[in-house]
Formats: sequence, C-alpha cells, structure tokens
Amino acid sequence: MYQKAKLEIIEDNIEKGLQIIKKIFQHSYPIQDTRGLYKLYERVSLNRNMAKKTKG
Repeated sequence: MYQKAKLEIIEDNIEKGLQIIKKIFQHSYPIQDTRGLYKLYERVSLNRNMAKKTKG
C-alpha cells in the first residue's frame, strides 16, 4: 500500500515537471526544436507504463 501511494506521488511529480518543461520550451524555442523534449516525454511515459505493470 505504501509503495503504491509513493509511486502515485512520483507519477504526479513527473507530470507536473513535464508540464513546466513544456511551458519553458514553448517560450524559448520553436516547436520543431523540441524533439529532445518529446524524446524525454516518451522515455518518462515508458517508465511510468513499466512502473504500472510491475506495481501489481
């Protein structure tokens, strides 16, 4: 139970962090220059999906 709650907190923090990063990138670079950001987003999404699979 504790592990599950901890994981959900981490996931929320990742989401918030990604939203902040997206805002920063949107203001400082044109969209086509954010490929690295999308790669990061994909990697984080993948990690979250892996975490969900191993959770139960």
